[in-house]
Amino acid sequence: MKPLTCKFVLFLLAALLIAVPVADAVNGQTISAKLLIGKKNVTEKTYSMKANDRKTLQVSSPKTITTVTYKSSNKAVATVSKKGVIRAKSVGTAIITVSVKTRQGSKKTWLKIKVRADEKAKGNQMKITVGNIELTAVLENNSSAQALKELLAEGPLTIEMSDYGNMEKVGPIGTNLPRNDTAITAGPGDIILYQGNSLTIYYDTNEWSFTRIGKITGMTREKLLNVLGDGDVTVVFSLE
Repeated sequence: MKPLTCKFVLFLLAALLIAVPVADAVNGQTISAKLLIGKKNVTEKTYSMKANDRKTLQVSSPKTITTVTYKSSNKAVATVSKKGVIRAKSVGTAIITVSVKTRQGSKKTWLKIKVRADEKAKGNQMKITVGNIELTAVLENNSSAQALKELLAEGPLTIEMSDYGNMEKVGPIGTNLPRNDTAITAGPGDIILYQGNSLTIYYDTNEWSFTRIGKITGMTREKLLNVLGDGDVTVVFSLE
């Protein structure tokens, strides 16, 4: 028997690669998965949501699904839970990547979430100005936030804020507001009423009994630090 030539071996390898699909296939069967919101097919498409909306993402496959995992590319814009519940947080775009595992193999697919402003919520916002940078915060529905709105209706409030604990900027309001303290975990962008007479902007996390006044939209820890800086900062709070 003649030995196999190098060209013939390469030909056999190429034939095998052509015969068997590599991506998302096992034993010659292609694994498919479809993403649905309600009855709408949103697989590898753009889906529009209003800020503060919630939608449940469902996964459909002709194969028996064993596990599904979800991941958001921009949690400041949209988050997704382990059960596929998407929460639109602020204006912007986020990619939700969905990894599906079946008994036959696995598949990755995606959905682009485009979050637009909630027009009805615009009356419940305030502006935060640092230098020439303007941020927007959505106010909470409590008596503390309402009292702050009434104070800002009289004119902008300028607060000299200091860094505390490498997690927040804090400064005195100059008056007392009603408190609605509850045990919460404050995170980047949270605006907290502290002891009824100070406002705090968090750029990191902290667990305590606070009153949440509102939240700055579309901000991560890194973005907030770039705006607020390392030390003291002058912040102007005003109504939109």
